[in-house]
Amino acid sequence: MLPEKLGEGAPLAFRVPSEFTIRYMYRGGNNNYLNHMTMCALIDMKIDYGAGEKFTTLKPDDQGASPQIIKINLAFKEVKGLEDHEVEMNDIAKKAIDSYEQLMNLGMNVSDMAAGKVFAEASNMLKIALDASDAKTKAKLQQIDLMLKKARIDKFSDKGTNEESVQATVFDRNDLLKIIKGGGADS
Repeated sequence: MLPEKLGEGAPLAFRVPSEFTIRYMYRGGNNNYLNHMTMCALIDMKIDYGAGEKFTTLKPDDQGASPQIIKINLAFKEVKGLEDHEVEMNDIAKKAIDSYEQLMNLGMNVSDMAAGKVFAEASNMLKIALDASDAKTKAKLQQIDLMLKKARIDKFSDKGTNEESVQATVFDRNDLLKIIKGGGADS
C-alpha cells in the first residue's frame, strides 16, 4: 500500500509499507505441507461490508450496528531477492569485521614502520563492512520504491486517468533510515 502519514502538521513524515512474513500454521506450528513465502509487502487492501450481497447488520447497540459479513481482501507482493542479497551482505560484513579485528591485533604487534600499512588495511576492512550494510539497506529501499511505483501505476491504469495528487516530503538519508528501522523521523 502507499506510504502512510506519520504525525500531524508540518513537516510531513511518511512510513513505507510494512513487510510481512506469511506462514501457514497448524496446531501452533508451521504447516510444512504448504509453501512458505519470503518477505512480502502489502500492496492493496479492500473491505466489502456485506461480501457482495445485501448489506445487513447485527442487532444495534449504543455504539451502532455491526455488519454481519465483512470480507477483507489483502494483496501481498513478495519482496524477491532481498533475502539472498541480505545474507550475502551480512556474510561480507562479518568477514570484513573479523579481518579488521585481526589486522588491528597484528598492527599492535608489529614494528611502528609496518603498523601504518596494517592499520590502513584494517580501516579498509571496516569500510567494506559499512558499505555492505549500506548496500543491504539501499537494496531494500529500491525494492520498496519499485513496488510503490507499480502499485501507483496499477491504481491509475484501473481508473483510466493519469492524474495524481501527491504530497511529497524530502528527507535526508539518515532520517529515512531511522523511519525504516522504526525509530521515527524525530528520534
